[in-house]
Amino acid sequence: MKPADFQSTILIAEDEPLIRMAFAEYLTECGYVPIAVGSGDAAVEVLEKNVAIDMVLSDVRMPGQRDGFAVARWMAEHRPHVPVILISGDARSRENCPDGVPLLRKPIAMAFLAQQIHDALAKPLKQAV
Repeated sequence: MKPADFQSTILIAEDEPLIRMAFAEYLTECGYVPIAVGSGDAAVEVLEKNVAIDMVLSDVRMPGQRDGFAVARWMAEHRPHVPVILISGDARSRENCPDGVPLLRKPIAMAFLAQQIHDALAKPLKQAV
């Protein structure tokens, strides 16, 4: 994947440490600035601190009070202009996915993931209500 056109900060919520580190390392190589956390609860904690985030990439199934769907719903309520991409190894997750939020299936090729992120960041921003 070619480097990002601009440095976007991507919040990664993934409970599996090796996957989280692999995502963060690859996105860094692509020119993004990753912030990696191990749960949906930790992701919302970062977001509540008003850290400038350009995108959220979240696993669906994670420990704690908030799974990836809850993170996506929080984003829709509090930062509707910021794109979210969810990732799951469970095909049944599609039925619970919030409208308009892409759900990618694990395992995922890193180049495909980077293209999805690039495309989501290139879309016109949603208008905050």
